[in-house]
Amino acid sequence: MSLARREYILVGMLIVGALAVRAASLSWNTYVHGDVGIYAKSAESLAIRGTLLVSTETDRPYFYSLKAKGGRILDHNPLWPVLASPLVKFFNASGYGALQALSYIFGAVLLFLVYALGKRMGGEKVGLLALAFSSLSFTLIDYSANGSFYILQAVFYVAFVLAMLRIERWNRVISAGGIMGFGLLLNQQTLILVPALFLVLAVRFYKAPLEGVKRFLAVLGIMMLIYAPWGIRNYREFGAPFYSVDMSYVWDKLGVPREVAGDIVSFPITGAIYMKLARQSLASWLPHNAYFINRKLIVLAPVTYVLAIFFLINYLFRKREDRSETWFLPLMFVFLFHALISSAWPIAKFRYFVPLLPLAFLVGSQYIFHMVKAGALRRTLVVSSVALTTIVSTLTFLSTPTHTDYYDGALTTDNFGRNGELDFILQTKSGELDPEW
Repeated sequence: MSLARREYILVGMLIVGALAVRAASLSWNTYVHGDVGIYAKSAESLAIRGTLLVSTETDRPYFYSLKAKGGRILDHNPLWPVLASPLVKFFNASGYGALQALSYIFGAVLLFLVYALGKRMGGEKVGLLALAFSSLSFTLIDYSANGSFYILQAVFYVAFVLAMLRIERWNRVISAGGIMGFGLLLNQQTLILVPALFLVLAVRFYKAPLEGVKRFLAVLGIMMLIYAPWGIRNYREFGAPFYSVDMSYVWDKLGVPREVAGDIVSFPITGAIYMKLARQSLASWLPHNAYFINRKLIVLAPVTYVLAIFFLINYLFRKREDRSETWFLPLMFVFLFHALISSAWPIAKFRYFVPLLPLAFLVGSQYIFHMVKAGALRRTLVVSSVALTTIVSTLTFLSTPTHTDYYDGALTTDNFGRNGELDFILQTKSGELDPEW
């Protein structure tokens, strides 16, 4: 059997197995978690009424006038429900069912992209091992079925790194702009791709800075062109092109008192509040969350994450002329900036790990096949990391009666020191939470 044929068979087996497990996970995810409910209602509203009006509540103050708007309108990013609405309209799916279908589709796309990037990084073996980890990871399995958009964010991150490999080509510049524009329509966290892009271009074009500047401005122009219609809508509705109701969570965590005028809630934000935010974020949230993220990644990517750190250390101590991996800087900048923005938030939520895991799996796989010289040690690392990933996924699967893990707390406690997923299930069953939304 030729090497190419064997490779295709192994890739096919891994992907078929991964898709089968993810299909089973669709049946486990019967509870709608968190903001997934808002996106589901938005998808239904857009498909049925042609608007993003998600609620007609008028009996309580909100962050804008529900009475003036005719109810609650979508105050999150629009891409996820917009993608789901055709499935509601033309296939008679529920909003949640449509979102589950999307997460399944993009979960499959992520597997192909991880393999493609791994192969570009270090060849067939790196691609296969990274694909194996991504196939086995219960976090990626669950988020490929629970209707959450974070699996698409992971797709955007891996696709961005692939685009950066040949960013000297203008077709890759256009691709990067599209990825970043649609990423911004999905989640504001993808703004971390802007500094990642800037630093990659600064390093890649340090001998021809004008070429780097041209590409940077072109990517940003495409990104903002894609985002512009939503930015204009936000400015008309809320007075700010990048409006997000999520900032109310930050002000509440800072203890900023709410002010209520009629049916509108607002926060009196001053320069002193911004200074308090900077101090709280840098002195408290960031170090606490950075510790939590690193501790959790050791569990979610056993062996692999530690090896990824080893690769980073090795890279930093090499001579400049030996740093030839074009994939390393874009991948590591995306990883580090995403971890940084997640840590600077009041709580590093479990769903923020979804875009990080494929990147950790890729770098760890690269270390095994390109930094470990002894064949016996390499085989030990492959077997132990795959076995531990399987064990962690199995134990996570068994940790809750619904076999879901949106809120975490399965093998180690969540950021609140609890088993968040199990607490959510028990509260929902007891009637404290609405199981629908």
